[in-house]
Amino acid sequence: MYCTTVSIYFVLLILHAHTSQTWHIRAPRGVLTEKVERQAPAASGGPSPPFKTLTITPDKATVLNSCAYTVYIKSVPGGLQGDCPDGGPLATIKSGATWSEKASRCGNGNTALKVYGKNPEEYGYDQQTNPVMQFEYGKTDNTMWYDLSFINCKDTPVESTSNDPGLHSCVGWKEGVQLGAGGGCRIAKCAPRGKCCKTSYCDPLGTAARVETGNEPTLGCTPSEAGMAFDDMGLTAELCAGNL
Repeated sequence: MYCTTVSIYFVLLILHAHTSQTWHIRAPRGVLTEKVERQAPAASGGPSPPFKTLTITPDKATVLNSCAYTVYIKSVPGGLQGDCPDGGPLATIKSGATWSEKASRCGNGNTALKVYGKNPEEYGYDQQTNPVMQFEYGKTDNTMWYDLSFINCKDTPVESTSNDPGLHSCVGWKEGVQLGAGGGCRIAKCAPRGKCCKTSYCDPLGTAARVETGNEPTLGCTPSEAGMAFDDMGLTAELCAGNL
């Protein structure tokens, strides 16, 4: 399943803004095989503490806000043929609270869960004034696909060679973020203040990950790996995951 080239052609659509969408369509997609840890056992040692185990709610996409501040979320489906449900209105997630939606199935694209640090109804959706961090997922072809995207909150076009990855404006980055589908599925993870462009999207092509591993930073999990039927598969994202 995690070989360099997968046989399933999955279309990933990266939606750059709520009001004006730019679509990047690529297939087939490789699956990242390095530097992403599995759900169990938890990581130990290293420069940062392990994140807590994510709880998966069947057939739900859930976001847990472990930050000390309120965040705002908008679900934006990306199907090309109108086969995805409406993502619903902008929602508020207070500190310590969770938000969830039914895990959408878009036959021609993914769903972007866009997380803002400021209320877009007051500050707008322009990424220059209200940067957005994205959890992206797709439930199709008997697989749950998911990735982290810092494209629309990154301070600089590409990851620098210094110790500053340019992700200061990304919600949750300073305390770390994670995204997983439970069971034995791998976790997309960014350590607190981490240089995460090798395991996440910091540009539409996932350039840093391609250079590092030869693959784009999208993960895929099957029902056998998740330990549940495909219809029951869900996933959970956590902001400020280092706040144990």
